[in-house]
Order: sequence, then C-alpha cells, then structure tokens
Amino acid sequence: MKISIMKTMQKIPSGLLIVPLLISAVFNTLFPDFWKTLGGPSEGLFKSGTYCVIGLMLFSSGATVSAKKLGYILKYGATYAIFKLFIIFGAGTLFLHLFGVDGFWGISAFAFIPAICYMNPGLFMTLAQQYGEPEDIGMMLLPQLFCMSVWSILVFNLSSGADVNWMSAVNVLIPFFLGMLLGNLDPDFIKFIKPASTICLMLMGFVFGAAINLKTAFHAGLRGIVLSIIVLLINLLFMYLLADKVILKRPGWFGAGLCATTGVACVDPSLMAAGNEAYAAYIPEAVSLLALTFLITTLICAVMCRVISNKSKKEAEQAS
Repeated sequence: MKISIMKTMQKIPSGLLIVPLLISAVFNTLFPDFWKTLGGPSEGLFKSGTYCVIGLMLFSSGATVSAKKLGYILKYGATYAIFKLFIIFGAGTLFLHLFGVDGFWGISAFAFIPAICYMNPGLFMTLAQQYGEPEDIGMMLLPQLFCMSVWSILVFNLSSGADVNWMSAVNVLIPFFLGMLLGNLDPDFIKFIKPASTICLMLMGFVFGAAINLKTAFHAGLRGIVLSIIVLLINLLFMYLLADKVILKRPGWFGAGLCATTGVACVDPSLMAAGNEAYAAYIPEAVSLLALTFLITTLICAVMCRVISNKSKKEAEQAS
C-alpha cells in the first residue's frame, strides 16, 4: 500500500513543519515520558535535539547563500531587525510600565514578553522555500537571532542592570557563516548540503511538538487566544504593514511569516524568574499561555502567507 505522505503535507500551509509538530504534540500529550524513558538517539532525535536541529538548519541554509547576496540580506534584514527590536523593547517596556509583572487578566509579564520577543525560524524557513526567492532562504539568520532567551531576559532585567549572555548571539552566527564559507568555496558542497534544510524542517517540527503538552496549552483557554491576538496585531502592524508593505514594497508574505512566536519561548519564564522565588508562581500559567500562543500564531501565519502569496501571484499574472 502506497500513501502520499509528502504530497499531503505539501498541500497544507507550512505542512512540512506543522504536521510533524502536531503529531509530536499529540504523542507527547498522551505519553509525556516516552522519549525520556527510551533515552539515547531516540530521545535526542525526537525530544531534546532542538538546538542541534536549529544549528544544522543554520549551517545548511548558510551554505546556500552566495557572498554576493549578503548585501541583499543585510539591506532587508536590517529593516526587519530594527522594527522587531522596536517591538521587543517598546511593547515589553510599555507592558511592564502599565501592568507590572502581574500583567492583566492572568497574562503576566512572564508570558507577554517572551511571546512578543520571538520569531519562528522553522515556519519562516518553510515559507521561504515555498514562496521566496533563493536569496530569501539566507534570511533564516534573522528569525534565528530573535529566537533566543537573551531578548526576554534583557527586557525584563533592563532596569536592574542584570548580566546578559551575548554569546548566545555569537552561537547563532557561527554555524550560518561557516556554512556560507564552505558553500562559497565549493559549489559542489551546496548541492550536497541543500536537501538538509527540508529534512531539518520535519525534524524541527517533531522536536518543537515534543515540548508541548496540549492539555497544558489548552488550559490557557481564552487568555491564550487573547494573547495570540495581541501578539499578531502588534507584529502584523510593524513587520507586515510598515516594514514589508510600506517601506520595502514587498508582497507581504515575508513580514507575515515573521509574526509567529515559537515553542522555544516556553523555556523563558523559568529563566526570567531564576533567582527570585517570588516569581515561581507565575511560571506554570505563563508556559501554558506561550504554548497555546505558539500553536495559534504559527497556524494563522502559515495560512496568511499562503493567501498573500496566492493573491500576489494572481495580481502579477493580471498585470502581465
């Protein structure tokens, strides 16, 4: 019996990432200790290998970037990065000023700040392969730079002057530029490593999903939906409307693809609360909110990008 698994996933918006993610999340919800009990390569591949998969994706995507296109990446990437930094520090600082650590309606700073700080590199990579140009894949570096706990911790500790580990940013740059170096030195290396990006997307879906317990995520309920809407509205205003449409004059899928948060954000509440027992009570609810926000924003952004891309293609066909 033959089953068209790949064709089915490709019909779903960002299916290469989302389908494995949902399957893994359901499995993790039913059997939360399964991979941990097995241990070894099984746990590393499907549960605890998040940063290994991300590192390999950075390396393989960097290998496909021509040094001649680095100016293109910096030009567009700098615009998105400036707007994202404005969102992170502007919205994060304003939230703390208006609502304090407690936040409002159960949405604490431990949930809001990570939700607004992150981008989703796996989703972006899927979208870049489906709708973008070859040089857009090199932009993978951008969402990965905003997929680190350093931003949440920095915003939260800004007034206290706490130390921030900037080496986490360097850790992102090394695999990308190493891959870029090898790819520019040897064109055959590009052919060799290029399929790795697609493989990494599926594996990233599995490891992201393995960090989600759907019971915990849906426990957030209406508050998680509200947080998701807030995150999407803020990101869409700056990343999609202002950066993409107004300033860069792009079709819009790129900016929309940078509006989703990611499952890695679920680790931030514990890191933000480290060293202060008074904050421990905020962590469980914040994790629930972030898990649901991750699922909702990822699904909505994937659908939005497909709609935007299809609309852009139709407009281009009509114009020609």
